[in-house]
Amino acid sequence: MKRLLLALALVSGFALPVVAPHAAEAKLEAGDPAENKAVRVVAMQFLQEIDNDRVGNTWPMVGNYLRGILTRAEWEKGIVDARASRDPASRDLIGAFFTRELDDSRDGHFFIVAYVSRFGANWYQERVILSLQGTQWKVEGYWMLPSDKDGNQLKTD
Repeated sequence: MKRLLLALALVSGFALPVVAPHAAEAKLEAGDPAENKAVRVVAMQFLQEIDNDRVGNTWPMVGNYLRGILTRAEWEKGIVDARASRDPASRDLIGAFFTRELDDSRDGHFFIVAYVSRFGANWYQERVILSLQGTQWKVEGYWMLPSDKDGNQLKTD
C-alpha cells in the first residue's frame, strides 16, 4: 500500500514522497558553510539533468531511502510526469537549510535546497532534499510546490 501511495504521489506532479512539503515545521539552520555550498552544487546538477531531459542520469544521484521504496522506472516516470516537459524559464535560489530530522521522523544529516522557479506563467518552489551518505550527498526527495513569484508556497485545499 505504501508503495502505491508513493507512486501516486510521484505521478501527481508535485512531489516525491520523502519529506512533507511543510519544511518550515522542521528545525532548519544554515549548517556548515562548506556543506551548504556542496549541497547547492549537487542540487543544481540534479535539476540541470532534469532540465536537459536526462532524467535517467539522476538515478545514480538517488539515495538509499528512495532506492528502497522505488524502482528506477518509477523514479524516472515520476520525474517525467511531474515536469510534463516543462522547462524552467527562470530559477533563483531561496536557500539551503540543514536539519537532522525530516517530517517522517527519519534522523540523519539532511539539507533542503529551495528555489523559486517559473515554468511558463506559473511559479513553483522547487525543493531538492539531500542526505549525506558516506562522503556523498544523495537526493532523497524532489518537490514542485505552487508558489508566488517570491517562492512563498500557495495554500491548497
